[in-house]
Amino acid sequence: MPEPRSFLQWAAGAPAPDGGDSSRVLKGDKTWANGPAGDPSGAWPVGSIFISAVSTNPATLLGFGTWSTIGAGRVLIGVDAADPDFDTALETGGAKTHTLTVNEMPAHTHVQALPTSQTGSQSSGTRDTSTTGSSADALSTGSTGGGTAFSIMPPYLAVFFWQRTG
Repeated sequence: MPEPRSFLQWAAGAPAPDGGDSSRVLKGDKTWANGPAGDPSGAWPVGSIFISAVSTNPATLLGFGTWSTIGAGRVLIGVDAADPDFDTALETGGAKTHTLTVNEMPAHTHVQALPTSQTGSQSSGTRDTSTTGSSADALSTGSTGGGTAFSIMPPYLAVFFWQRTG
């Protein structure tokens, strides 16, 4: 059985575990897309994204390329050509919190219950129709809520995103 090798040892030209050419790494029987056989830089062409749980620059880890961090504080979402919100790579949008407008609140009713009995001269919620003039209804449910923005954050896992820029 061959001795285990790191990805970089394998990709740097050492024979693959099956004895084949290391240019088959990540590409099946094809050579690297943008580099000579055995050169892993073709696996991450300029513009590609590298995701890692360590903060080390991929140039240090892989030994090639110029990399810039991207996407800080954002989640990734797949490009969807049929959806104008997600039809362009590297497009950004969304918000961490949102305060609902009245139209965004679910339709609902506030029930106003009248007491079944009371002390004092007015009958229990019965409108006095024997008087003249106009009257205005003055029942109120009172104010509730504070209008504070609420979190719309999906469950997440924080990682480092790097984009190859050179």
